[in-house]
This record gives sequence, C-alpha cells and structure tokens, in this order.
Amino acid sequence: MADSPDEPPRWFKPIVFGAMLLAVGAVSALVTELAEAPGEPLSIGARSFAVPDEQLVLSDNGALVRIRPPVRSYEIVRDAASAERHDGRGVPRIFSINDRGHAVRYHRAGSILVVCREERDARNVCGTWIVYGGATWSLLFPTDARVEDAEEIVRDATKALRGYDTRRGSLVL
Repeated sequence: MADSPDEPPRWFKPIVFGAMLLAVGAVSALVTELAEAPGEPLSIGARSFAVPDEQLVLSDNGALVRIRPPVRSYEIVRDAASAERHDGRGVPRIFSINDRGHAVRYHRAGSILVVCREERDARNVCGTWIVYGGATWSLLFPTDARVEDAEEIVRDATKALRGYDTRRGSLVL
C-alpha cells in the first residue's frame, strides 16, 4: 500500500525523534560542561560547603575563607582567627572592620547592626555578620550608602550560603 500524500514517510518520525534525543543530550552535555564546578567541599561549623573555585579565595593555611558570589557587591568571609570573638561593645568581630582596632561607627538598619570603618580608602568599609550552620560569618560590602540595604544583603548572602551548603535540604539554624 502506498503512503498517503498527507502522511510523512515511515522513517520520518523515528529519525526526527532520534534527532531530538541527540539534541537534548548535546545541550545537557554543554550545560554540564559550562556549569560552575565546585571545588573541594569546605567544612565550616556544622556544615560542608561546595563553592566554585572562581568564587573562592583561601589563605594558605585555610584559616581565612572568602566567598565572592557572582554579580554581587558583597563578600562572605570566615576568619578563624576572629571567629566567635567580640569587640569592646560585644559585637561579633567582623573581618577587616572591627577586628584590628580600626576606628568604626555603628549603624542600625532595620533589625541589622552594621559596623563601618572610618577610613574611606578601604575597599570594604562596612559589614555585619551572619550565623549559618553553627558558624559566624562576616559579611562585607563596599560603602555606607549600602547600610540601608543591609537586611536585603543579609537575606541574599544567607541564600548564597544555603546554595553552597551540601546539606541544603535540611533545616539550618
């Protein structure tokens, strides 16, 4: 029996289906290749974090961990030397802000206390802290102009840490 002029040949549908499968496989392989591959997991506090190498700076001894999430104006820092310590006012030590005797100012931005260095030439002059996964992290951002945005910055940085957390499906305190 001859094929109808309105129907494609019998081989057409399997070939199109096979080509679609190949295209999906090629796109998946490309996405996997281009995705940011995390480096070795870092254990900090009660958590383990998988941070892409290009977003991570570690000191030689691993005591200083600096995370720079892409397209963000803040940095998340864990400094083992000042971890769980406080300044003269009882505020947690924030890396490079209130940890070395710099002159600082304290600001309230909603529910967030922000500490800013007096020196205007410093790259990151304001900061606050986040407690995530049993560890206190410093959160640094560029200028006093961002003080009003501190609550939003803290929410976004916490979300970033949650994204790096290898146990992100569990309850985090």
